Amino acid sequence: MPQHVPSFLRALHEHDPEFFEHIAGISKAADGSALPEKTRTLIWLAIDSVLGKDEGVKALSRKARELGATKEEIAETVRIVFLGAGLPGLSSAVKAFER
Repeated sequence: MPQHVPSFLRALHEHDPEFFEHIAGISKAADGSALPEKTRTLIWLAIDSVLGKDEGVKALSRKARELGATKEEIAETVRIVFLGAGLPGLSSAVKAFER
């Protein structure tokens, strides 16, 4: 199992491997090659922001930086979150500025 798999999926793999395989198949189908990995990571960062997943936002912003995302690209992603989700999304999105 890849190291980047979230802990809740690791637990699912351990306790219900059959269902895990179904989830993994769906995830693989959604993780295509049409978008660059950096773009996909910024999208995931925005989604985690809207869902209030602060730790996910932090981890994804680190990954986006490793993939070459600039501070301007991260700031634009934060602005998009605010436009779509308002202050609740913004309160998580700003975690992307932490290092």
